[in-house]
Amino acid sequence: MTDVKLQKFVAGQVVPLDGMRFTDCVFEGCQLSYNGGAVKFKKCSFSSCSLLLGGSLAQNIEVLRYIGFDLVAAGKSGNALVN
Repeated sequence: MTDVKLQKFVAGQVVPLDGMRFTDCVFEGCQLSYNGGAVKFKKCSFSSCSLLLGGSLAQNIEVLRYIGFDLVAAGKSGNALVN
């Protein structure tokens, strides 16, 4: 895993999550890009971020929506889990 420490990610940035270990990072209004790989967070904060799902995750979400699951929800601090 790649270590990322003491970084601030803001609006307009797309942050790839797969294969990353974030420590003491701040995520504010950025887009978090996740394709299903390993990711770790330690002492990080999140505010108004969105999650971009790729690969088979995006396909799984579409199947669940098709069969009637409502996957739009709010996580901690009101971050959108799935748009």
